[in-house]
Amino acid sequence: MIGAEALIRWQNPDLGMVPPGIFIPVAEKYDLIEEIGFWVIETACREAVCWKEFSDCNLQVAVNISPRQFRSRNFLNIVDTVLEKSGLEEHMLEIEITEDLLMQDTQEPLDVLNALKERNITLSLDDFGTGYSSLSYLKQFPLQVLKIDRSFINDMMENQYNMSLVDAIIAMAQILDLKLVAEGVETREQFDFLKKRKVEIVQGYLFSPAIPADEFRQFIQQPILI
Repeated sequence: MIGAEALIRWQNPDLGMVPPGIFIPVAEKYDLIEEIGFWVIETACREAVCWKEFSDCNLQVAVNISPRQFRSRNFLNIVDTVLEKSGLEEHMLEIEITEDLLMQDTQEPLDVLNALKERNITLSLDDFGTGYSSLSYLKQFPLQVLKIDRSFINDMMENQYNMSLVDAIIAMAQILDLKLVAEGVETREQFDFLKKRKVEIVQGYLFSPAIPADEFRQFIQQPILI
């Protein structure tokens, strides 16, 4: 085990458990995303520091950053402040962005990504293959990790088209010397397929569903059996 991805859910007394795909657009619309984003990254980093009490492994934490949060003028300052206050080492933080962010025709995203890389923070492109994927973007930006979207992994054993796409993404990442993460791995068959193709990092229900922080502390104390 090498790390975990931080997820956020809104437990609303009337609506129940609200997924981020519902409330994040609302938070962006009403200018709440920066406040929420700060809380998420701060909470995730503090939680990652405490994992050392429960595991000898140096576990990295991955945090998704919305395009609007990323474009905030205070974003780099927020990252610096959170790392300093939490005590998390820079290389133990992975920041995940989406392809939408890279599509902006400005220099600003590149400058911010370069600044993050200089801080030794891992940069990951999430949900790869679902947007306007382009080799030129992958070459231009200082990314280190590609995450294959779960929609391709989900039925690749039954869908030859998706299997071919996964093979193509794997080959492209190897050529560009990028690490690969396969999301949404749920079966041993999927795991074996990816392992044979030298995909070294996988995540999904085969190992664990999303669990609360206190349960995760207990989880990392047990060996993973598949």
